[in-house]
Amino acid sequence: MGGTFWCPPRYGWVKFNVSGVANEDKVGCGGVLRDSDGVARALFSSPVATKDSIKPSWSDHHCFGYVFSNGVG
Repeated sequence: MGGTFWCPPRYGWVKFNVSGVANEDKVGCGGVLRDSDGVARALFSSPVATKDSIKPSWSDHHCFGYVFSNGVG
């Protein structure tokens, strides 16, 4: 069996999964905060302003900055 699956955090903890994507001149990011039962406690998504030279891996990095500067979660 192949594919991706989500593993819950330990009891009493939360897990924050984020992802960013860059496609030509558009960049966005999103994420979900889940508790140990898998219940979503916070969700977010947002477009991100870009420069002319953008790398897809940068979008993940910027996504973290967005989360912490906007108090998501």
